[in-house]
Amino acid sequence: MMFSSILSKIKKNKKGIAYIIFGLILVSIYTYESVIQGLNKREDGWHGKDHARSEFIKNSRWPSKANLKHKIWLGFEELKKNYLERPSDTVAMKKYADFLFESHRGEYAIPIYEDILEINPLRKDISLRLFKLYDNFYMHDKLINRFFYNDSLLQDLREYSKNPVAIDSITLKLRYIISQRE
Repeated sequence: MMFSSILSKIKKNKKGIAYIIFGLILVSIYTYESVIQGLNKREDGWHGKDHARSEFIKNSRWPSKANLKHKIWLGFEELKKNYLERPSDTVAMKKYADFLFESHRGEYAIPIYEDILEINPLRKDISLRLFKLYDNFYMHDKLINRFFYNDSLLQDLREYSKNPVAIDSITLKLRYIISQRE
């Protein structure tokens, strides 16, 4: 009963509601700050979540910039060594070329992909990668000579690709380039 009478008085007085809400917000902020400060000043030496995380990282062998660069470099050297030792192994060639492609060195990957297609011309994955690389590096003559006049290969690429619209848009661009040359 007493609670309902207090509530009815608060409803009549709009300023009272605003003061109560403001007071609740202040109390919750004060409580939150005091809890956080209390966590950071515990007697057992625990200084909060961020401090514990940084101590864990410092004391463990987490990957750092130097570690990752070294590991990536070792992986790159291993792929390059495998590629150079076995020049007819298309798996080693593809791994090395993919690494170059993914590390934004596509201009170095193009000749390796071309070599793979010389060994096995039916590789759709390599043809698709070359198709995209030729377009990225504006090698329109190579695109036209290798892909544009080969309708069955273009159809295979459309079926194999996850984005056949991209194949079609590049094909339209090539049609435009050919029409401008004529």
